[in-house]
Amino acid sequence: MDDERGHEDSSHYESRIKYFQFSEPYSITGTTTQLLSNAGETTLATITLHHIRSNDRVVILASVGWQISATASITNPEIRFRIHRDGVPGTTVFDTIDSGSGLGRRFTTSLTHAETNISHGEHQYTLTAFIATGAAGDIAVTDPINLDGFVIDENESH
Repeated sequence: MDDERGHEDSSHYESRIKYFQFSEPYSITGTTTQLLSNAGETTLATITLHHIRSNDRVVILASVGWQISATASITNPEIRFRIHRDGVPGTTVFDTIDSGSGLGRRFTTSLTHAETNISHGEHQYTLTAFIATGAAGDIAVTDPINLDGFVIDENESH
């Protein structure tokens, strides 16, 4: 790539996607799963990425629709999302909490995770959720749910 004066930029790197997989288990409107409070993680989606080398980068993108029950025990329950590598519990590579307010309201949470220095081979990534604050049934996972994974070839200088 050239800079504004037409000189080659020596810091430019190109990468290519060498493997991609996705899972969209809840792409049909109206699908829901009630979450249990602190009773363990509910698996929402799983993908397996192949052809990973230690210098490659893995990028995981996810989005989850969820709704606070109209009869929730509290008006602002919290939902915890995790991404695990190689099973549950496996290695937790992403962990976050989201919250919303208002009985009956719907929300969408988007997650992005990237990692390098992963052992060679194939790895499974699993998206899970559970209620962090609130009671069983306070939150339902709704549509959409998607989990996308990319294996990006190691950087090569051009």
